[in-house]
Amino acid sequence: MAGYFPWLWLSGAPLTFALLATGLVGAEQLGRQSHRLTASDPAGHIVTLCADLAKNLHIGSLRIGRQVAVGVCQRIRSPILLGIVRPLILLPPAALTGWSPEQLEMVLLHELVHVRRWDNLVNLV
Repeated sequence: MAGYFPWLWLSGAPLTFALLATGLVGAEQLGRQSHRLTASDPAGHIVTLCADLAKNLHIGSLRIGRQVAVGVCQRIRSPILLGIVRPLILLPPAALTGWSPEQLEMVLLHELVHVRRWDNLVNLV
């Protein structure tokens, strides 16, 4: 039985690496296909809100030292966080029109907590 373990590892390691590489490439494509919001955009208030939440949370401070970008991507249906060094919060188009300010704030807080805890790095490792 133990003689099969090296063969299992030799077949599983490349498969795991291929899945990791595919995920990284897919995340990079999502980032490229998104529209990054700026303060001068019609939805620029979202960028300002995200920066304010990252610096001055109502019940404390998240103390996020990195700048967090916000973007909109047509290919997603729920918010996601991309990147480790330069984090990007991607929102679905519905966030710009159909979400209340309270819902938007809660989603941004949720994603900022992922940034604060370095969750993408932890998941990669």
